[in-house]
Amino acid sequence: MTSKEAQLIRTAGAEIIRNSQNEISIESLIPFLNKIKRETSGLELGGAFASNNRFYKFPIQIIEFHKRRKSFWSLKNKCTCNLYLSKSYLGFNPDKEAEGATIQLIHKMKGNWTQDYIMQCLKCFEKYYVSERHYHYMWWHWEPLRFERQIMLSGNAPIDDEFQLLIKAIEQAIKVNNISKDSLIFEKERLINYQAKLADKVDTRDYEFRYGWNIIMDEILKEINQKIKNKG
Repeated sequence: MTSKEAQLIRTAGAEIIRNSQNEISIESLIPFLNKIKRETSGLELGGAFASNNRFYKFPIQIIEFHKRRKSFWSLKNKCTCNLYLSKSYLGFNPDKEAEGATIQLIHKMKGNWTQDYIMQCLKCFEKYYVSERHYHYMWWHWEPLRFERQIMLSGNAPIDDEFQLLIKAIEQAIKVNNISKDSLIFEKERLINYQAKLADKVDTRDYEFRYGWNIIMDEILKEINQKIKNKG
């Protein structure tokens, strides 16, 4: 990190990012924080579509985050999973993160050329909604899993997680101002297909009406149909 050589900094920075959830590894770097900041100050590492400066700027933020967590004066000891929410680095691949010991993949669903995920931190048990994005390169948007509408759960955890992820993913997709008509039709079809999937299984065929999921899906279908109509 202090070499001033772009490739070495990228390699070292990527390793720090990979270990962002590992308190022992990152805390060992705290004594070197000031030196790292001093030696990387003002460096320009290039990058065509995304600045490679993120490979020293975000590692510094990671070390600072862990330093604050150790501080006696820290009144709000946030979990390390908060680092996934950083706007400075968008490369946290949920599949790769799930290979570690601190966060698990709860559910994964294929969207319109992308993937959607529910992840859960194994330290604080916070759940995250993660959506794969593409713009010249692949990246991932992480956010705490929150819902705009109240969803009654069935108690069947795999189905509940799947339904919640579906609703979250579709609502996020149709919010986009310039969403195409084809994309709207895709979201409509996967909602209808999910209704058929629930109805096709004996143990889930009454879930729609027992837990009010039909109301939620009907409201979303109505919104999608209106958007399709507006497209002409």
